Amino acid sequence: MNAGIDGADIMADDEDVKPRKEREPISFVCFVVLIVATLAVAGTYVNDNMLSGDSEVSATNGSTVYVEYTGALYAQYDEGGAIFDTNVESIANSTSYVHSAGYTIKETYSNLEVKIGSGGALAPFENVLIGYKEGDVVTVVISAESGEGYVVPNTTAAMANSFQVPVQQKMSASAYKSLYGEDAVSGTTVTTVYGWDAAVTVNTDGTVSLNNMAVKGVKYDIESDFATVKAEVTDVSSGNITYSLDITETQSVDGSTYSDFSAEIGSETYSAVKMIKVPMYSGTGDTSIYIIGGNSDYSMIEYRTVGDTKNVTLYFTIKVVSVS
Repeated sequence: MNAGIDGADIMADDEDVKPRKEREPISFVCFVVLIVATLAVAGTYVNDNMLSGDSEVSATNGSTVYVEYTGALYAQYDEGGAIFDTNVESIANSTSYVHSAGYTIKETYSNLEVKIGSGGALAPFENVLIGYKEGDVVTVVISAESGEGYVVPNTTAAMANSFQVPVQQKMSASAYKSLYGEDAVSGTTVTTVYGWDAAVTVNTDGTVSLNNMAVKGVKYDIESDFATVKAEVTDVSSGNITYSLDITETQSVDGSTYSDFSAEIGSETYSAVKMIKVPMYSGTGDTSIYIIGGNSDYSMIEYRTVGDTKNVTLYFTIKVVSVS
């Protein structure tokens, strides 16, 4: 039995000598596959938990947080507010929400990187993220009175509702393109920002002349939000078009909505409304003002020249995409 056992051991050893050499390449391949698989798992972990953010990590001061956001005026965007900015394409393109007078469409959309405590965003916007993690949605209201929103010097003023534009209006080619979205072409007709048509001429010096063709007694539609606005032409003489703004269907708000709104100027009392952006002739082209109120018949209007996000309460809805 001992011999049998010894023989068996020898056979096992003999069998192990040749096959071991044959299996070495296979063992090496398996080892390489194991290493590659290990690296792949490690790479996935790094990507998911370090680059993309750990879904279990809550934001703290100093954290880098990627967010989707929608900023609105008057209320949160899904509660009837007017969107002034968003990096969420589906919200930007949705007809279910209204947009502010100064809203501009983005060409591209991407998550916003916020480093908490860096001052790269409004302080309340950064600080509200503390304690939240991936997937959380948080809202924040930033009042104008707090001084932490977009605060600029007060530009509110009042004026009579009567304006003029020259019949022959001249502007730079870039101003024309900014207003009408394309290069000026001589011999064409454009519907102006005031609602009436104008004949276009490109001058030899590169400037653009408009021959405004407004007719006395006609009301022309001006594109606007939060009200129906028409330019009512009262006179065309002495090289000028005189018009007033026929403003109806305004949307009232509390006067405290605007930190620079004055409920009473002199003997006139004004009612506050959601901002109405209207064009104004500036001497070299067209600019805009934001009407924020008027007296009972709008013979006097209260307006501001700063953008509609300045000196007002801001409403943000923020979704945390990742935290690292």
